[in-house]
Amino acid sequence: MGYILIDGKWSKKGPVKVKVKQPWASKITTDSATDLLKEVAEINGMQNTQEKMDKILQLPKDTGTNVGKLRISMDSIHQQEGIKTNKLINRVDSLNHGASSSQTELAVTIQTSYSNLSWNIERSNNSFAGRIINTLKYFFSKCF
Repeated sequence: MGYILIDGKWSKKGPVKVKVKQPWASKITTDSATDLLKEVAEINGMQNTQEKMDKILQLPKDTGTNVGKLRISMDSIHQQEGIKTNKLINRVDSLNHGASSSQTELAVTIQTSYSNLSWNIERSNNSFAGRIINTLKYFFSKCF
């Protein structure tokens, strides 16, 4: 045995028992209880969200396939309308080469009309596709 200097005082060496403060010895106050209730509510909300996400991920493959087929068919309709419009514009251009000035003005008017028609068709197809996708998203969100 010996002596050691602790905080400016000499002490005899010996077995040391360390006192450990126990955090659970503190009293639960109403503030900590409300905090715990908030945490429990957040955990429940997270569990509900996780369950909904699991349901969405477990959608039948047919549903995803049908949405994909719908998008493909809408894209093909859009392409077909674009091809038809381009053919009409090409016909107007071919007529324009052998036409007089009055016919040229008519051809330009027709070409402008078809260009506007093409733009309107493209815009309406995109709008229609967006509405269908939004509708499907709405129904899927309500189902789960």
